[in-house]
Amino acid sequence: MIVGPDSSLRKIPTALVRKQALFIEGIRFSIEMADLAHRRLLTILPLLTKMENVSQEAPSGVSAMLDAWSIVDSLHRLRGLVTHMPNIEKRNRAPSIRAFFDATDKVTELRNTIQHLDTTIPGIVDDQNWAVLGSLTWGVVDPSTDQITSSCFMPGAPLGSRSLINPLNRPKWHVPVDGITLERSGVSLCLSDAMRSVERLTKSLEEALTNSLDQLPHQGHHAADVTVNLVIQVGPKQVIPEGTLEPEPELIPELIPDEA
Repeated sequence: MIVGPDSSLRKIPTALVRKQALFIEGIRFSIEMADLAHRRLLTILPLLTKMENVSQEAPSGVSAMLDAWSIVDSLHRLRGLVTHMPNIEKRNRAPSIRAFFDATDKVTELRNTIQHLDTTIPGIVDDQNWAVLGSLTWGVVDPSTDQITSSCFMPGAPLGSRSLINPLNRPKWHVPVDGITLERSGVSLCLSDAMRSVERLTKSLEEALTNSLDQLPHQGHHAADVTVNLVIQVGPKQVIPEGTLEPEPELIPELIPDEA
């Protein structure tokens, strides 16, 4: 976990102005959502390399693309929050912030390639290298043999060509999976490098927050991630067994205007 249980990102003082507190909450959730999706990828991608499924209900390819694009969305959100969070002095000079923006410089462009599929598809049907969800490449590391298995997942009906990662082009490979790269419409982003920059950014933000928030009057902290449950009795006909299909809707006949 990038954000630990005792992280200063979880301990927002009640004395902090609400605007800054909301930015901190947004930053924490963006980091945690990206971190969760990335950790799931580290588990799923070795299975996909072996052409195995997570389960019958969850094909590995679907899970991988879901998590990869989820990381892109979270990183895009995190960039905006870090850019506009108030009271960060000389943010452009902070090494961790600059490294994060450098590692995620293609995030917004990559995200924009998938935002309007319904209007994009008609104009690209002749492009054999274009795919609805792009492609995902990665390398599975075997530290016992110093070997990298380079893999590429092409969702849907693969046409055209896709590039595999050349392990010799990366100076370092982190166990168990590294070089996770999402590409679409000629725009690519290495999610592995981006997530390592997020980890450095988080440590830097936690240290800065600890130093600055300790100067505020201690009036306690806001509660974090509260879950509230309410149990309500309903009628037996309102509870539908799992797997039951919805009935076909009754269509209202179109009103035909009277002939003159």
